[in-house]
Amino acid sequence: MVTQSRQDVGARGTAAVPRPGVRTKAQTWYRVSMIAGIALVVLSLVAVGGVALANKYFSNKIPQEHLLPPEAVGQDISGPINILLLGMDERTGELDLIHADSIIIVHINAAHDHAYLVSMPRDSLVSVPAYPPSKFPGTTTAKLTEAFAFGNRTFNSKGGVVGDDSAAGRARGVQLLATVLNNLTPGGGLKFNAVAITSFDGFQKLVEAMGGVDNMCVDEKVLSEHFDNKGNYVSETYGNPQKAKTYPVGCYPMKPWEALDYTRQRKYLANGDGDYGRQRHQQQFLVTVFKQLYSKKTLTDVKKVSAIIDAAGQLLTTDLGDHSPLDWVFTLQNIKSDSMTMIKTNGGQYSSIQIGDTAYEQVVPDTKVLLGAVKNDTVDQFLATHPTWGSGLGASSSQSPKPNSTAQHA
Repeated sequence: MVTQSRQDVGARGTAAVPRPGVRTKAQTWYRVSMIAGIALVVLSLVAVGGVALANKYFSNKIPQEHLLPPEAVGQDISGPINILLLGMDERTGELDLIHADSIIIVHINAAHDHAYLVSMPRDSLVSVPAYPPSKFPGTTTAKLTEAFAFGNRTFNSKGGVVGDDSAAGRARGVQLLATVLNNLTPGGGLKFNAVAITSFDGFQKLVEAMGGVDNMCVDEKVLSEHFDNKGNYVSETYGNPQKAKTYPVGCYPMKPWEALDYTRQRKYLANGDGDYGRQRHQQQFLVTVFKQLYSKKTLTDVKKVSAIIDAAGQLLTTDLGDHSPLDWVFTLQNIKSDSMTMIKTNGGQYSSIQIGDTAYEQVVPDTKVLLGAVKNDTVDQFLATHPTWGSGLGASSSQSPKPNSTAQHA
């Protein structure tokens, strides 16, 4: 195997002023690990319109593709279930390699009454095997986010490596990524019953269809890296409190762009908790979205429900295996916000390593034990011995600040 060059991985260009077709830091919602929101949206459909509507939605609105290789498919959904959720950095008309920048394994226990969301850090140091379908030679040093790109890639007329946004390209990417995750699991044998792929452009449209967030609770003062206090995109605020968009502690409404901007911040956090602070804010945001979707205000607004369903139809591409959408709707209908647990791999602690000019996040031994627990449906037992690794989504509101209707946010 050989170590892949950074040139082969693909550049991620930025621009000082957003332009159509150009990826800017302000537009890179894929960097936010909000892929778990897919699970919340899917589970909310039953509440929003009942089983019949959810089944119709799945059947008619969500694109279905064969993504998983046969050897990685878990055949039976009457017992424990694993779903692979991927958030992509794909942009229409661009040729950069397509990375899976959010990677979450949703494990549903055999009783189908609890879901565990295991978020795998995108920068995890992994070995990626050779993959002939994309002519990838293999590497012993890569980031987990790159595994999808290496399987998905294709070549242009000049022999250059580019991303492949076709169904076949997505299937190759999923297959290689699933192989890498299986290789991280002690003894192998990690199976998936379904895959869901989203773009964060689609997620933003969903939040817009909701009309923004009614009551987002902020637990530490946050300064925006890329928006000024007038809501204008700027290349960098440097955390200047006189310039930067500020999110003070308190609970208050947020416009769609504010909510998404807030949840992607990691640099200028009052507690200095960086990426782990960002992950916590994302979890809190997801709970807020979930509860708002379930609220009477949403459920009784026919126009809003219709807009949410249409927006969610642009959110997902799925592989539901050999099971019908109705089977999945009935399987997921008993899982609510208070029966979902977010799990922080590596216990939420940095385990960085520098190799050359590149920083990676090491996959610590206990994280591999966690993957084994996912395989064996013993996640509850793992959390009993690792109580700080999990946080209940339904309980997070109790840890939020008290509502503050007078909070003045720039």
